[in-house]
Amino acid sequence: MPQDCDPSLVACFGILADVQYADVDDVVKYGRCRYYRGSIQNLQQALQHWQNEPKFSFILQLGDLIDGFRTQNANITDECLEKVLNTFVNNGFPLHQVLNIWGNHELFAFKRSTIAHSVLNTSRMLKQNLDKPSNFYFFDVTDRLRLICLDEYEHSVLGYHEQEAIFVESNKLINDKLLLRLEATDDAHKKYLERFKNWNGGVSDDQLGWLSKQLEYCNNSNKKVLLAGHIPLRAETSDSCAVWNSESILDLIWSYDNLVVAYLAGHYHAGGYFLDKKNIHHLTLNGMLESPVDSNNAFVTVYIYNDRIFFKNQIEERSFSVSY
Repeated sequence: MPQDCDPSLVACFGILADVQYADVDDVVKYGRCRYYRGSIQNLQQALQHWQNEPKFSFILQLGDLIDGFRTQNANITDECLEKVLNTFVNNGFPLHQVLNIWGNHELFAFKRSTIAHSVLNTSRMLKQNLDKPSNFYFFDVTDRLRLICLDEYEHSVLGYHEQEAIFVESNKLINDKLLLRLEATDDAHKKYLERFKNWNGGVSDDQLGWLSKQLEYCNNSNKKVLLAGHIPLRAETSDSCAVWNSESILDLIWSYDNLVVAYLAGHYHAGGYFLDKKNIHHLTLNGMLESPVDSNNAFVTVYIYNDRIFFKNQIEERSFSVSY
């Protein structure tokens, strides 16, 4: 039965990642073409598709709305971001309907002290964690399903001034791990060390404590959890793109049975899918930036029914359904 005809449909929302728009010419990087201007057409296609979905409630934007590196070099950051935000509005989605996660490219372009007071700070919009320039938050999709979004660049060299303690500590960590990687002889250990790059980051102990409380609350309240962040947690759904301290996050979510349904990420533009030992679905969305224009394969629609959640990926083999 088509999704829009099923009477048990409770809610619906969309997910996208890595629009990474910039008003610059296409380039080939890491063997893949980056359609800098075309990515906004991919965004429009997704928005037009979602206009027709029944019970559609919001969009989860997994980070990198603009290519902060290229827009900064061309001095066009503000106008490129404005064009992307206007694309949502002009296609029927006011900005309060978009839940944002910060990616590395937002933090290439803006310091945390700036972005924390912008429309991209969903945590502030939801009136959560107002005492810190971070963007981690929860959102109840239904009374039985909570979305928890992480800020995976709290520990990072991005978004901070060079004299700030977090920058200094993160820069030292990257350099120390680079030396270890150069000396490593074990392939598995060398692969693990590859995550310590300046385009990745980590979560703070404070945020891990917050996540622990969120998971405990949901477990006690009979709520399932969708967890999301910009960076993948598992190597199986990326290459060297992984949260610096992903094991700490995994230990928390693996401490419960049948609580966390899926972990959703972007960052690694080729995308990926993996089902872990706790039956948690790890889905990395393919980036809009590297999806050929008009391919119509750069977004996911989530349908929530009374008894199941269906993740319809435009790449069919990465679609999956979870009972709940």
